This record gives sequence, structure tokens and C-alpha cells, in this order.
Amino acid sequence: LDPCTLEASDDAYFMIQELPVADAGADITICETGSNIMNGSVDNACGSLWETAGDGSFDVPSSLTAEYAPGPNDLSAGSVTLTLTAQPCSPCDVEDTDEMVLYFQVEPESYAGEDGTFCEDAIFLNDATVANNASILWTTSGDGTWSDAFTLNPQYFPGEDDKTNGEVTLTITATPIHPCDVAAKDDIVIT
Repeated sequence: LDPCTLEASDDAYFMIQELPVADAGADITICETGSNIMNGSVDNACGSLWETAGDGSFDVPSSLTAEYAPGPNDLSAGSVTLTLTAQPCSPCDVEDTDEMVLYFQVEPESYAGEDGTFCEDAIFLNDATVANNASILWTTSGDGTWSDAFTLNPQYFPGEDDKTNGEVTLTITATPIHPCDVAAKDDIVIT
């Protein structure tokens, strides 16, 4: 105002805290006998927390790289939803969450059948079963041949050594489906 000629001013500086963002990572599949190292991330957060919709457990739930061990109900369901929460920094009070699904691949099973006595000309393997497998392979401890060693119920034709020895062990191997890596084997002794 007249007669003053100087203006008065003042500045205020504000820091803006961004809201947190959670990323639980992509859905993945693990073998039913394994555990999973989580690979989550958070931005603009002052903490994080993993939670499960199942009955498994995290070794360190507040760690972005926590290890999750599935529980029996998780395994019987075939999957479990895991949630990562990004906790806000003051003065914000809004959390962010993201989910991922952990799927479980069942390990293979194999059954070659009951031991038994058969005629020496051809052996029909009709009782074999496999489950949760990528492929099948029959092998022999002897010198016989197979009608098709890659099918569930092949014929086995004993070799001369088999006949001389009087018995042979036949083995069925069920190879696992990725990411499982342990094959399932079972033997049958043929007399």
C-alpha cells in the first residue's frame, strides 16, 4: 500500500509422499514336494507383508524374497493364492495389494504289477499303471525284447538268458512332468 513500495512474499515447500505399489510377481508352478522363493517387489512403501489364502507358511512374511512352504490343503487343492501387501509411508494410510497363484505339479507314480510265473513265449503286462507322468519306459534286467517299451501294457518276449536264469526283473519308469524332477520306478519279477 502506498507509501510502501516493497512486496512481501513467502514460500512453502511440500513433500508429496506417493502411494505404495505392490507386485507379487507372475503365477508359477512348483513340484508338490518343493517350496518357493517369492520374487515380489514394492515401490513407495515402508514395509511389505506376504499372506496366504491356504494353510502353508512363509519363513519371513515381511521379506520380499520369503520362502513359502505349502500346506496339505494347498496341495490337495492344487494351487494357492498368495498376497503381497505394500505398506504405506507416513502420512499416507492406504495399502496396496497384489496376488499371485502358486500351482503344484504332482509327482509321478508307477506300478508294474504283481510278481508272477508266466509261460516263456510272451508275457502280457496288463496290470501296470502310471499317473502324473510325462512318459513311460520299460527296461529289463535280462536279454528279452519288448513289443513297445514306451507303452503302458506292452508284451515282453523273454530272451535265452532269461529262460536259462528262470526269472527276469522288468522295471517301469514314469518320468516326471516339469518342474518335478524325480522319476517313479517299480519292478515286477517274472519267473
